[in-house]
Order: sequence, then C-alpha cells, then structure tokens
Amino acid sequence: MKPFSQGMRQFWNVETLEAAQNERVTIPANPAIWNDEYQARQLAAFLDRPLAADMVVLDYGCGVGRASRALALQGIKVIAVDVAPKMLEHLKQYCGDLDVRCELSDGYGCPTVASASLDAAISQYCFQHMPSREIVCSVLADIHRMLKPSAWFRLQSIDHGQEVQVDRAEFLGVRQRLSEMLSAAESTGFKVASVICETLPDGVSSYVMTLEKIKHDHSHPKGDNHV
Repeated sequence: MKPFSQGMRQFWNVETLEAAQNERVTIPANPAIWNDEYQARQLAAFLDRPLAADMVVLDYGCGVGRASRALALQGIKVIAVDVAPKMLEHLKQYCGDLDVRCELSDGYGCPTVASASLDAAISQYCFQHMPSREIVCSVLADIHRMLKPSAWFRLQSIDHGQEVQVDRAEFLGVRQRLSEMLSAAESTGFKVASVICETLPDGVSSYVMTLEKIKHDHSHPKGDNHV
C-alpha cells in the first residue's frame, strides 16, 4: 500500500454513522444540519452552475454522503468515492436506496472509475486533510483522467496557514496555499475557470475553485498512472 494510505483509511474508519457525523464531519456535533433541506441549500450554494438529472457526478472524499445524497435526490447518478470502507458503509445507510455507486479510493485516486466517464466532479472538506502534496497532485490528475472532455471539477479546500511536517494521517493535512493549488491544477491539465477565496473567523483561508478539463486535451497521456 502507498505511503499514508493505510493511515488515512484507519483514521476515517469510525465504527458508526453517528460517530462519523459527530466526530469526523461536524465538530462540534451539529444535529441541525442533518436534514435534506439544509443539505440541498448547502449544495446549491457550493455549486456555480446547474446540474442536469442525466449527469454522472463524482463525489470525491464523500464521507457519509451529505453531498452524494443531495445530488441523488435531484436524480443525478452519483459515484461516491472515499478512502475508508466504513465511510462507504455509512453512506449506504445514510443514502438508503438512492442511485449512489460507491467506490473505494487508494488515497491517491480511484482507478476503478473509468477514464472520460464523468460529466462533473465535486470535492468538499477532503483535500485539506491530505497529508502530502504528492497525494494532492495525484488525486487532481486522476480526477482529470476520469472527466469527459469539457467536464468540470468543483473543489473546496483550506489553507490552514501552518508550516508543519505532516507525518501521519489525521485532520491536519499538508498546507495548501491557493497559489500552490492553482499551479497543481494547471500542471495536471485543468483550466481554472473560477476561484472564490475568503478568510474565516479563525484566520484560515477557505477557497472554492472550478476546474475544467480542456476539450481534446492530449497533454497528459499517462492514462491510469498516478503522479
């Protein structure tokens, strides 16, 4: 197994849906957010363009499936990807019989998802936990591989501002300056379509960017190989 993969899997493999919701997703616990109306509003605020019901959308770092459930309730075909088998089990419980297909990540991408098969991808509250820049770049490159030409990827992450050596997988990931993330995205073949950045009350910078896969892009012929 690749460096950090087992550690990421162990850290996020909490035993129950309730523990996942309250000890990994929302800290401190916030039961008020776990309803479909709230999550639909959150998803709508996160996205910068409408979605069609026939789209296939990847939710990378899906956790228990807040966004996956909100997408599936709109009739969208969802592929939910997470590094932790237990999270995918909790997602199946949380999403019930909705049209959500689960795939296990190796931490560096998801080779079981076919190339050029996605109309769009999203990732919320995931990249900020990644413990190395190698992982960040590898996931970006693999999502680029999975997207159809002209498809897009809506990504949220945080620059926590701390220059620390990350030696194990837990909440604190490698620092992700916006400039570094934009450079990594462009180096993996993406065009940066939009960026929104804000400073949160605790002083960290949160940003959301939309990345587009350039049509007829042949600059990254590595196929399923990760960075």
